[in-house]
Amino acid sequence: MKLNDKAGRYYVIFPRGGEEIVTEILQKNNVKVTETFPTLIFFEAELSQFYQVLLGCPFASRMGALLSFKDGFKKDTESQARLDALDDMLKTIDFPYILPDLKAKVTVKATSGLGIHEQITAKRVSQTITPSYFADDETHEALPHLRVVMTEERIWIGLEASESVLYPRLSPARGHAALKEHLAAVVGAYVDNTDLELVIDPFCGSGTLLLETLANVTTLARPLPRELLIQTWPHHNPKLFQDVLDETSVPLTQAQTAIRAVGFDASQTALKAAQMNRDEFRTWGLGSDRLKVHLERRDLCQAWPKAQKGRSWIVMNPPYGKRLGGGSNMVFFYESLGRRLQDYANEVIGAGGQSPGYTIISSDIELLDALRLPYDKQVRLYNGADQIFLRTGTLEAKDIPVRAPLKPHIEDIEKLKEQELFVPDLAQRLVKNYKKMQAFLKKPEPKSGKGLPVDVLEQIGQVNWAAEREQAPLRLYRLYNADLPEYNCAIDVYEHCAYIQEYKAPSKVDPKKAAQRVKQIEFTLATVLGIPAHRILTKSRERQQGKQQYKRFGAPHGKGDKNQPEVRPGHLENWHRFKHVFTMSEWGAHFIVNLGDYIDTGLFLDHRRLRWLVQQISQNKHVLNLFSYTGSLSVHAALGGAASTTSVDLSPRYTSWTEHNFMANGLGLEKNQVVRADVMKWMEGNSNQYDLILIDPPTFSNSKKADDFVIQDHHESLIRQAMRHLQGQGLLFFSCNMKKFELADALKNDFVVDEISHWTQSQDFQTKTGQSLTGGHNSWVIRHKR
Repeated sequence: MKLNDKAGRYYVIFPRGGEEIVTEILQKNNVKVTETFPTLIFFEAELSQFYQVLLGCPFASRMGALLSFKDGFKKDTESQARLDALDDMLKTIDFPYILPDLKAKVTVKATSGLGIHEQITAKRVSQTITPSYFADDETHEALPHLRVVMTEERIWIGLEASESVLYPRLSPARGHAALKEHLAAVVGAYVDNTDLELVIDPFCGSGTLLLETLANVTTLARPLPRELLIQTWPHHNPKLFQDVLDETSVPLTQAQTAIRAVGFDASQTALKAAQMNRDEFRTWGLGSDRLKVHLERRDLCQAWPKAQKGRSWIVMNPPYGKRLGGGSNMVFFYESLGRRLQDYANEVIGAGGQSPGYTIISSDIELLDALRLPYDKQVRLYNGADQIFLRTGTLEAKDIPVRAPLKPHIEDIEKLKEQELFVPDLAQRLVKNYKKMQAFLKKPEPKSGKGLPVDVLEQIGQVNWAAEREQAPLRLYRLYNADLPEYNCAIDVYEHCAYIQEYKAPSKVDPKKAAQRVKQIEFTLATVLGIPAHRILTKSRERQQGKQQYKRFGAPHGKGDKNQPEVRPGHLENWHRFKHVFTMSEWGAHFIVNLGDYIDTGLFLDHRRLRWLVQQISQNKHVLNLFSYTGSLSVHAALGGAASTTSVDLSPRYTSWTEHNFMANGLGLEKNQVVRADVMKWMEGNSNQYDLILIDPPTFSNSKKADDFVIQDHHESLIRQAMRHLQGQGLLFFSCNMKKFELADALKNDFVVDEISHWTQSQDFQTKTGQSLTGGHNSWVIRHKR
């Protein structure tokens, strides 16, 4: 078909997966689609219709006039046969008409594996046009641009509408892993602009997705494609092009300019790129400078704005495994993201607003499933070679599922006594303990600041002591604390599970009797709590030396599971598949708890009140957490508004666990630094000052990468070194689980030291004398003398 202004064949190239969106654009312009492929559509149109598509399809990467097309090739077609077919196709093209000067730039793109050398083939095409001329990539002359594409099934030749790709519209400083504009436009096209007032991107990065979505929903005309070549076309009509341009360049209405866009990101570096893109966006004209785009550094857990009258829509391209590198388990993060979205919907609808919508993309279906959100549509797209999935839907008000708290009870003790493994005395003690603690489990123990030093209370300021009563009910607590001598164990309740720490019997006790006693504890506990045996996990605690303290246990109850992936220290990629790993809540924070692999579960329950206090007093403070373990104190500090947190631990498993706990709470790692290092050596090489320092060291530790650490021997030097990093009015909290630990008198002479164990120890870890029998801690607050 000869090119003219009445009818012609054209092509449009776009991101894979965008066929539906591009087809809608073509149909809206009344053109005839003739062939559709995964990233390519051929269509017939008049020249004016082509101009409309060129100016009105922000999803295209390239467009142009189709000169020749041939398909029917097979996988085993020889490369020479393909080249011969290309020669035949070139002979059918009227080059003297298309290229009056017989000059053109030629680009050949061939699928790998066809045996086609792209540069040699490009020269072959050029010499077919004129034996004396070949335009290379160095030329600065505005020449027509021929595009030859050779795939396994087809060959086609086109005349490009622009020298480079159509989509670059924003600053080249797009930041790490940013979406290209044409793909971002495709994603943004799934946002419904009905009654739309507010667009939010909580992971705005360089702002590409946010800005392209805003342009879509306001129907803002994009700037002209760079380096247009249509003026080199023989049938180009400048007046007609200008008429179409004037027709499509419609200023925004007042309603459109009322739509706001808000972008958040935890990275200041990313926000700088977003600000550059926003400045570029405002130069697009026709009202782009009047569109409101607000950018701010903010973590996922922080508040999002709400629409006043209309509807809000969240668009996002959250981090996923490939973007973060290996070793990350993003399932816990996406679970947190799902909770955040549902919380937002509940807030908006509860305040009388319209149900918000959302559009999200990710490379992994499993991650999208972890959101646990309903969706109306799922689409497969491609970001370059990477496959991604888009989901879009409406968020309705819904209660976030919460595990029902366990309630120890005995229904028919006389009948239960007939059971060989049932222990009536133990059962009655479990029920008695629960009833005794029931009040503070429903509403935590009503301790005020009484018991804390007066000067510490002054520094803490106006802490909302009643706030701890608003987080009820507590579902992580100690139910049994070796109350009966013959059943020497601790029993902790973790929401819907129970965790038994058996204190290993002396060697003089018959091992069979000891094993039978453990079975009695497990059976009685399952009966009283009303839970199946697989939700009870038992570990034997004994004094461990050397590397035994880091030993991983087998599967719960010794029952191996071939479907359970192996844990590698420091790597949590598969933990979400483990039946004994859960995300559990405390004081509004979420923590990953592992009940099956180690003695320590990832959360020390006896430090619950200290964690709450840290959250209350961390606002605008720089917090240092030494021997940070899984970072629970740091997470609470960050949720309390800390200016920064720094968590230092030598263990690769614990530092990785800490990072995942931050992600599970929607907290970014830029303000919350996690350092894998020997604590003492790190402090020696660090000169930063902190407002709040937290130290909860192990009783004993050894490692190939650090000197042996014994708390009684080394705590004085540890605390003195830490005090050098504590600013003048700062507070240092030190805690220790060693039973016979004694704080060095020299520290009491050189600093202001107060023991606050009675205040930080929770009721479930105390006896009548206020002293913990097992598993509790002692704690002190230390500050500089004034």
